Amino acid sequence: MDWKKHLFLGSVVLALSACTDSARLTTSPDGSGDVSGTFELSAPESILSARAVNLDALFADVVIRDDQGSRTERFEQGTPITTTFSVAQGSRLEVTVMWYEAMGGSTGDLLLSTWSMSRDITDNTTINVPSSDYTSEGEGFDKDGDNFSNLTELRANSDPDNASITPETALDVEIRWVNPAEAPVIDGLYDSIWNNASFNDVAGEQLSIDNLMINQGALRPDGNTEFRWFAMHDDTFLYVFVLGENVDTATPIRDSTSVWNDDNINLFIDGNNSKGSSYDGVDDRHIFVPLLNSPENPTGNSTVFVAGDFSAPMPDFDFATCLCSAGQHTWEFKLPLAGFGITKNEPFGFEVQLDEDNDGGARDARWGWRHPSRTSSDVDNTWTTPSFMGTAIIK
Repeated sequence: MDWKKHLFLGSVVLALSACTDSARLTTSPDGSGDVSGTFELSAPESILSARAVNLDALFADVVIRDDQGSRTERFEQGTPITTTFSVAQGSRLEVTVMWYEAMGGSTGDLLLSTWSMSRDITDNTTINVPSSDYTSEGEGFDKDGDNFSNLTELRANSDPDNASITPETALDVEIRWVNPAEAPVIDGLYDSIWNNASFNDVAGEQLSIDNLMINQGALRPDGNTEFRWFAMHDDTFLYVFVLGENVDTATPIRDSTSVWNDDNINLFIDGNNSKGSSYDGVDDRHIFVPLLNSPENPTGNSTVFVAGDFSAPMPDFDFATCLCSAGQHTWEFKLPLAGFGITKNEPFGFEVQLDEDNDGGARDARWGWRHPSRTSSDVDNTWTTPSFMGTAIIK
């Protein structure tokens, strides 16, 4: 990105360019009673290193207070500007630099960081301004009033214009809208409308179910599976599709009385994203859906599910599984938003986990999307503790 801009200020050159410090002011008398010098400016490291900041939308307003009064000059990408000012030797020069990101829409310009200088300019002067001299906290830096600064929220991938989405409830995934007239038929088959779903998290990572939580004979190493999920909504229903094992490696035998010992999907939903240390009995839910109804039914499942031990009562919902003859085994869900306590533009807890039975008998592995992987021993917390869910939002 080309950060070089030039602002010509009479005998003072104010230049926006890359420099070691975020700003440097150098002045010297010019023999006419005025002071000339240069001012180099670049965005502080706290902004440049924030992954979620769009550098192409970054700009700075520079407020200049000199013998002529006060005015603001704006540095924008590819827009050089020219102005003049004079500072009599011994008089005061005040400069305030305010960095913004142009967010557009109702959010507008988001104030990220500021720096101010006020000094009587006499003889040779050099003022270095490291990034640490900028501030990003205080009045004006918290657009949604949730006590987290705009820059802090961007770093955490939360929403600086929505007080209900903070770094403490930072989003993992935003779920896209689909026209209700085009919503998928729930049959366990991948229809072309699913091409419009959200397949990645807010960091651009695929929604993979590949965190190995329980290993009692897993066939794959941690972080390496073909298991994925993706989702969309139509303002009334949340649609979720899960890809399980490749059929050429799967042995989907339903032979256990406990669903978690066979091939099944676990959906976890916390409608109001309260994410407590225990299930609240209101909108914290856990659903087991096995791939098969029973050992005698090899054609899939659209009726049998089991609620988790601590789950709130379950609203009616539709689902179907596919013991597909090619590709991957699948689960497809149609979940009523109101029934599960999910509100548009408000975060909710969500997690997808997959139990895997490779050879009949007891479970061989459990895999999670957001639940951390095991280290030296098995881990399995979401079924008792909602705070282990990830965070989603429907837009």
